[in-house]
Amino acid sequence: MILMSIVSFFTLQSVNNNESGNKAWNTCAGVGCHNSSSATTVAAITLLDSITNLPVTEYEGGKTYKILMTGNNTSLSQFGFQLRETNNKGTFGNFPTNVGRQASGFITHSSRLNKSNLIFSVQMTWKAPAAGSGTVSFDGLINAVNGNGNNSGDAVSAVKTVSYNEKVVTTFALTCSSISNSGSLVSGSAASGVSFSVPYTGATSGANYGAVNASSTGVTGLTASLSSGTYSGASGNLTFNISGTPSGSGNATFNFTVNGASCTHVVSVSAANSFVLTCANASSTGTLTKNIAASGASFTLPYTGATTNSSYSAVNVSSTGVLGLTARLTAGTFSSASGNLTLSITGTPTSSGTASFLVNIAGKTCTLTKTVSAGSSIISNESNPFQIHFQNNILSIEGDQAHQIQSISAFDLNGRNVYNKDIHTQSNKLLINNINLNKGMYVFKIQKVNGASFTKKLMIQ
Repeated sequence: MILMSIVSFFTLQSVNNNESGNKAWNTCAGVGCHNSSSATTVAAITLLDSITNLPVTEYEGGKTYKILMTGNNTSLSQFGFQLRETNNKGTFGNFPTNVGRQASGFITHSSRLNKSNLIFSVQMTWKAPAAGSGTVSFDGLINAVNGNGNNSGDAVSAVKTVSYNEKVVTTFALTCSSISNSGSLVSGSAASGVSFSVPYTGATSGANYGAVNASSTGVTGLTASLSSGTYSGASGNLTFNISGTPSGSGNATFNFTVNGASCTHVVSVSAANSFVLTCANASSTGTLTKNIAASGASFTLPYTGATTNSSYSAVNVSSTGVLGLTARLTAGTFSSASGNLTLSITGTPTSSGTASFLVNIAGKTCTLTKTVSAGSSIISNESNPFQIHFQNNILSIEGDQAHQIQSISAFDLNGRNVYNKDIHTQSNKLLINNINLNKGMYVFKIQKVNGASFTKKLMIQ
C-alpha cells in the first residue's frame, strides 16, 4: 500500500517498452512499477496565447491556447508523461508525434520522447470551454526513463497541479435609450450650447477613444461631435456637442459609432417663431456677498412670442467675472405666449464685483448680471432699532424688532466674513453664546426678514 502511494507513472506503461497502456490516471496496477523520484520534476504547466506565444494568467471562454508542460531530470534524457484537465471542461488537440489521448481521457505518450534543449517539453493546443465555465485545473507528471527496456532506473515526478481562473470579459456598450439632451434647437438659428450625453458601460478605464463627427439626417445642417479622449472609468458618459444651423423644423437624426457600439439619436428642432427674451427688462432679487452661499437670489427674465405649451430645456450656466455661482432654470413648458422665467442663483461667490451669466433659452440668448458685495462695505447705522453688545463671547441684541431678525453676520476690517448665523426668535431680546472671535474691531450686520439690514461696529477686548 505504501508503494502504491509513491509510484505513479508506470501504471499506464508496459513493462517492456515504456509505451502507453489502457491504465488509469496515477495508479499502480498489475506487476512492476516505476519508482518515484525527486530527481524528476514538472517545472511548469503553462497556457500560452496562441498568437503571441506569451503566457496568460487567465483564460477566455471559447478561445484556443497552447499548453506547454516542461520538466527535468539531470541524468536521464528520455521521458514519458501524463497530462489532464481535471474537470474535463476544455478540449486538447494538435498533438505532437507519439502523443495522444488515452482511453480514459488524459493525454500521454505512445513511445519514449526525447529531451529538447536539455529539458523535457511537450506542447499541444487546448480549447477553453464556453464562457461561464469558471476555474479550470491541470495535473501533470513526468517519467524520466533510461530506455533499458524495463522499469529499473526510471524516475517518476510528483504530480504538478496548476489552476486558471476564467477572465471576465466585458463588452463595451452605449446605453442609447438613456441619452439625455441639453439646450434647444430652432430652425434657422445657429446651435449654441446644445449637446447630448451618452451613457456607456464595459469600457477599460484609461483606454483611448477616437473623435466622432456625425452629420444629421432628416433636419440637415447639424453635426454632433465627440472629441477624442480617454475613458475615466468602466462606465460613464460621453458628451456630443451639436454645431451648425438646422435647415428646418422636425427631427434631426444622428447615427454614430464609438468603439464598435452604435446608436441612433433624435433631437427635435423647433419651428422658427417670434420668441424673444426681453433681456433689457430682466430683474433680480436677493443679495450676493463674497464668500457667503447664495440664498434666495434669482433672476426674472421676461419673454414674448412663445408657443403656448411648447417646451424649453433646463439651463445651468456658470458665472463669469465673479466665479462660483450658477444660474439654473428648470425644464418646463411655456404657459402663455408671454410671461416670465425665473432662474435661481446657487453657489458661493469667490470675490466681489459683477457676476455674469450667458443663458440660452429656446435658441435665444441673454447676458444677466448680478452685483456681489464685499460684505463689510454695507455700513448704515441710521435708524438702527437695535441695541447691540458683546461681552464674554456673548452677543446680546435688544429692540422691539428683534423678533424680525433673520440672520446675523460678522466681518473683520478686511471685509472677511468670520461669523454667520440664521435666527428664529419671537423675543425682543436675543442672546447668542460662544461667539469665539479674536480681539479687534468687527462689523456686525443684522438682516431683517423684510430685507432691511443694519450694522454696528464693536470692539472685542
